[in-house]
Amino acid sequence: MEQFEFSEKMNKLAAVRKELAAFGQDDLLKDNWQELENTLKQKDADECLRIAVCGQYSAGKSTLVHALTNDDTIAIGQDVTTDKVKEYNWNGLKIADTPGIYAGREDHDALSKEYIRKADLLIYMITIQGFTREIGNNFKSLVQGEYADKTMLLMNKRNQEPAENEPNWIRDTRDFLGGEEQLKKFYFTIVDIEDYLIGKKEHEDILVAESHFDEFIEKLNRFISERELMGKVTSRRNCIDGFLNLYIQDFSQKHERDEFTRRAKTALNDALRACDKAFHDASIRMRSGIKEMKNNLLGLLADETIQQFKTEADQMQLNLEILLNDQQLTNDLEEVVAQLKRDTDDIAVDASQYETRLADLARRFKGGNIDIGGTIDLGPLKTGMANLGEYLSTITKDTVKSIAKIIGHKFSWFGAGKCVKFLQGLGKLFGPLTTLVDFMQLATDQMHQQEMENKRKELANTFNEIEEGIQAELDKVKNGILTEDGESNASLYSSLKKELAKIEQQEEAQIQLQKHKEELLERLKDIQRKLATI
Repeated sequence: MEQFEFSEKMNKLAAVRKELAAFGQDDLLKDNWQELENTLKQKDADECLRIAVCGQYSAGKSTLVHALTNDDTIAIGQDVTTDKVKEYNWNGLKIADTPGIYAGREDHDALSKEYIRKADLLIYMITIQGFTREIGNNFKSLVQGEYADKTMLLMNKRNQEPAENEPNWIRDTRDFLGGEEQLKKFYFTIVDIEDYLIGKKEHEDILVAESHFDEFIEKLNRFISERELMGKVTSRRNCIDGFLNLYIQDFSQKHERDEFTRRAKTALNDALRACDKAFHDASIRMRSGIKEMKNNLLGLLADETIQQFKTEADQMQLNLEILLNDQQLTNDLEEVVAQLKRDTDDIAVDASQYETRLADLARRFKGGNIDIGGTIDLGPLKTGMANLGEYLSTITKDTVKSIAKIIGHKFSWFGAGKCVKFLQGLGKLFGPLTTLVDFMQLATDQMHQQEMENKRKELANTFNEIEEGIQAELDKVKNGILTEDGESNASLYSSLKKELAKIEQQEEAQIQLQKHKEELLERLKDIQRKLATI
């Protein structure tokens, strides 16, 4: 690569890094941005080129590192000889022997992939058996999919089969890679490293020549010369791209937590409507009962039915108390609470499962040097749901029972007291009525008839006053301003409204957060487009 092109790419990278620095104080990005910046600064300070020797299990990776470094401490064998990444100095470079990948050891795979991701250049090794299905699929995914620009492909153990098979090895590898151009791109070389070491040790020049190791060295030197600077650009670009991908993926979707908040809001609205309906229905029941009682007593308040009126009037206080002690209202409110509890429990379970799913994804996803863990925050929702759940646990014990107590005692006396006062004024009418003659005499007494009509009006007014006051008294109970001792007290309805206000406030905060994410998303996409040109 020409120096001028490299300088141009590095200048572009510097411009991208400068743009990213503007996000350094943003609450959504600053932690991972600082980690990215630390990684890039480390790369800036580290002038050493890192080469990772990786690939198929038992392909001769340790043997290659030994051949390059002449380090006799390196274990060589057919079994697993490397169980961790080991770095060696070689001609001013860092060359790493990595554990074999895709050999059934996930811990080895993780170690190798982590170093591969950080390395500047890769030497990927296979044997003359070529690419098996598993190794081939993973090579395409890992190397061709992510690291093609910094990889050299080396086939080992050529002298285990006749030399006339070499065209077949080349053809099969070329077809697998996708053509001659790809074969050249990977500086494909076929060697026998073990024969090279034996030839060097025993001074067998023919064995050294037949190992083709010198050809590999020549290509490696050229590869390093031509790709070194590109590798340094690529490694930095990959880190930045990983950071961008992390947030572009996150900001591009509307997270389910928004749906959870919507569901919580819906559940509270449903509960408020059900609560409102319970009080409305109770009002209709009470007012209808009072009208029926009024009309019945008015019909009996006549001379010929005055004895039956007296009997009914004696039961009026008890009947009114039963009517106003509306047990159905208590039952309806308890069902409101039970349904809301079921709804919030369902939301809490789904939110917990969603959070677990995100945590699993976070552990598997890495971009550049950045870990996605911690970018998803369900904290506000979880706190809100926890507070609501804590409140709901006290409702049936306290709030609903308090309402029942108010209705069953103080509220019933609201009407009963008015009726008792009216009944006490009927003594003059009831006293003289003992015989049929009394009725006949009183029937012609205009003064008595006028007084009887006044009592009817007074009775009607008493019941009308009770009926008209029902809604106002129920509203006091519903809104929490009526208690047995006259003190103000939070009701079910008012408490639900407060919880709804909290959820709406939280929803508004999420809307503003989403808007901020959308703004950041466009800026990050623009940076990624610039990065793609490097």
